[in-house]
Amino acid sequence: MKRFGMKLVIACFCVILLGLTWISCASGGDSTDPIISLSFLSNRIQPNLSAKMTERVNAAGDLGLSNLYTKRNEALGKLSQAGIVDAAVSRVREYLQSSGRYMYYTDTMRQLVLKKDDVISGAVGTQLSLRYGSAIVVNSSLIDVTNGTLRAAGTAAPQNTRFILNAKNWSGLRVTSESATVFVQGYYRIAHTAYKDQYVDMAHALKVMGLFKGTATGYQLSKHATRAEAVTMLVRLVGEEKAAQSQTARHSFTDVPAWANGYVGHAFLKGYTKGTSATLFSPNVAITAPQYMTFLLRALGYNDAAGDFSWKDALSAAVRLGIINPTEKKTIEGGLFRRDQMVFLSYRTLFTKRKGTNQTLLQYLQANGAVSQANAASGTAMVSR
Repeated sequence: MKRFGMKLVIACFCVILLGLTWISCASGGDSTDPIISLSFLSNRIQPNLSAKMTERVNAAGDLGLSNLYTKRNEALGKLSQAGIVDAAVSRVREYLQSSGRYMYYTDTMRQLVLKKDDVISGAVGTQLSLRYGSAIVVNSSLIDVTNGTLRAAGTAAPQNTRFILNAKNWSGLRVTSESATVFVQGYYRIAHTAYKDQYVDMAHALKVMGLFKGTATGYQLSKHATRAEAVTMLVRLVGEEKAAQSQTARHSFTDVPAWANGYVGHAFLKGYTKGTSATLFSPNVAITAPQYMTFLLRALGYNDAAGDFSWKDALSAAVRLGIINPTEKKTIEGGLFRRDQMVFLSYRTLFTKRKGTNQTLLQYLQANGAVSQANAASGTAMVSR
């Protein structure tokens, strides 16, 4: 009997694994609906597993056991207690969510923050409203309730306008700005797109010049930049890494990891950065574009404490200095600040004159031996924009 019980448990587990493909392809609505709803996941998976296991065990010829169903139910209970059934459900849900086929529901207007090329769509009657950013209508027209018109597919969706989805082919909105805030009510789904690195050429150029190293697993440009990473990037960019590595001056921050101590101490001593409090630096907190631009402007010799600029308006100061243009500023401040954008701002700053001089930061680095003329030429040749 013990052997039979073990076989049954193994059979149950195999059914779950082999059944994932079948489960992923099942429908929660009619034959044209690819969505698996929560009710389907909750009410259909375990009953089907039970039926499949009974069929499998019967096929194995164990029909003579009077307690077959008892053993089967015991095995199911053990699987449930072990979390295997729940794990299977979670795997299906994660697959559907990542592929944009999972249905969410909210009975009140819910705020969502989406990124570029994300598509939010839903069932007939779902309401959408774009509050921040830009988006276009996709798949079919939407009912513009605010203006009493139809908004055709492919046209821009105005902000602060309420739309109702009126078609079964998953009409909705696709985000065209770096990020967007959308309010939704009803059944909806979101198709996320992976971030596409934009400034790999600039990362290569900085690396050739010895001003950027990336991480142990590559540049990781799509990753959010942290305050510790930003300070390290800055110190390398201004050619002061050796000084930072030999830094003996101690800062007052109690939360800085050992690997970043020298960089943070050096940057703090030079006035490039400050803490988030007298004793905290918050090294793992994601840095914002204005904060990193503040570091760069200070490294160029500009002093926000003296009124040269305000850290909140650091990107506007970057426009005035010609580091970026207004369109680039709007793009950067409208989305998540990733290592990709950090590389972009760093590279552009190299060609900006230091305060009170006619010498760009790159020329200053060459004059001080931090970047060789050959490496500077090789690096800049990699970037054609």
